Amino acid sequence: MAFELPKLPYGNDALEPYIDVETMHLHHEKHHNTYVTNINISNDFKLKPFIRFIKAWKYYNNVDLASFYLEMRAAKYVESYCSSNSKLDYLVDLLYFFKELKSVGLSQLQDPTGVVGYISPCNTEIK
Repeated sequence: MAFELPKLPYGNDALEPYIDVETMHLHHEKHHNTYVTNINISNDFKLKPFIRFIKAWKYYNNVDLASFYLEMRAAKYVESYCSSNSKLDYLVDLLYFFKELKSVGLSQLQDPTGVVGYISPCNTEIK
């Protein structure tokens, strides 16, 4: 099962002149996609369904959090807590994931790939 990176809620040119189109494309579609795909593979392709559960919770509870933030936070959680000896268990890990999400107070997430700085938890309009 291949991982599909969600589209940004804005165009790759939205942050110009601060970040150019090529850089946005490279960081979002290459670095972040590779990061999440590698974690998905190392956890027997269970990360993508885990992220789907989280996105379903977001949708059905009308939660105004960025999908990209939740996805990267979930990948970081799985990378940190689900080692090769402790595989992802949806029920248990969803509970722990939400507990961790609450404990961090929805703080910005430092980009796990080390490329773009911080990822904001809330959607913002870029003008």
